[in-house]
Amino acid sequence: ELWPDLFGVVLAFNGMIIFVQEGRFRQLVLKACIAVLIGWHVLALLVTFLFLCLAKKMFQVRNRKTIRLSLALMVGSRYCILGVITLALGALIFAYNIGNEYYALNIREMRQLGIADLPSLRSILYRTGLSQEVASGKSLDLSFFEGQFARIGLMSVPFIWSGYLSAYSAENWAFIETQNFYLGILVVGVCVIGIFKMRQRLLVTTAVVFGFCWAIPMYRNTIQHEYDSIFYIGVPLVFYTLLLLFLKECLGEGFVPFISVVSLLVFVLSSYRIGYTDRNEKAVEFHRSMVADFDVIRDFTRDKNVRLPVRNNDEEIVEAVGARYGFHYYLSGSNLVFALSGCDRRLDEVDYIIQTRRLDVPGLLTPNNQMMFLYDNDIFGQYTDGNC
Repeated sequence: ELWPDLFGVVLAFNGMIIFVQEGRFRQLVLKACIAVLIGWHVLALLVTFLFLCLAKKMFQVRNRKTIRLSLALMVGSRYCILGVITLALGALIFAYNIGNEYYALNIREMRQLGIADLPSLRSILYRTGLSQEVASGKSLDLSFFEGQFARIGLMSVPFIWSGYLSAYSAENWAFIETQNFYLGILVVGVCVIGIFKMRQRLLVTTAVVFGFCWAIPMYRNTIQHEYDSIFYIGVPLVFYTLLLLFLKECLGEGFVPFISVVSLLVFVLSSYRIGYTDRNEKAVEFHRSMVADFDVIRDFTRDKNVRLPVRNNDEEIVEAVGARYGFHYYLSGSNLVFALSGCDRRLDEVDYIIQTRRLDVPGLLTPNNQMMFLYDNDIFGQYTDGNC
């Protein structure tokens, strides 16, 4: 799910490179806006870039009078224009999402939810640690940074040996985590030193730092979701660029084509190994089966009322679709009625029922499904003694 976000980040960074080297500002604004439309992570990249640009300007001044003049000029500078445009676009998108959620949950479902109770805002407050919800093991402490450096270390190793996967067994996990932590420290240290050795310091610093500018504010989300580490991608890119420059200096220009071919081969083999592990295949099959079941159910339930009793083993399915609001995505066009516990009186009026239990009764409408099954409400009640 992060590939579009990652593409947006790469697109915006490409715009930054062209802007810094050629001074073409409009293409940067266009690419940044497209990236914001694709995903939120690019905002961390833009904030990092703009902050470093403004900080660079500030360090160039000598006295207070010049500082005041520089601040006045910055307000109308291209950097501020870029920031205002992208933040305004992001605010509009977020406002639209909030309005859509408020309509769907308060008006269509006839519920009484305040703005602070909407899923998007609750998610943001939880992920940034501003909510009152308790999250065990999700604190912004030393262990958080140890984990992030361990992830960077893992990203910096070409993943082409199957034995590296098997090392993630329970007995070896502590050793591998420690090994990756020290490797991450080494890689980041080399990148920091390399910043002072490279000509485009602004771009290199942005690539190294922006991942932390997302991970730290969203620390609960980062701890819970390991795939968020993909936005540290700038660190290994800078590291291997420095390594390539070092080899070029030591071995000469003639070895550059050979090194490039080897790098491409390692990349392809690593991608193949990561993409076709048994674990990924099982996860893909699980979601493929779930989506296929939803497609069949949607054909029956479009423009109808659907009962979703969340109980027993239903929690597993609810978690898989991303909380119960995920049902609105998979069953778009259906009028959903949720029952939290017991025999909700609202359920007497619904046409269909979704269950994770397969019951061989005449009311079963989706006999070929694998994970979720649709039943006719009237017939289902007759064969289940009225139990909800």
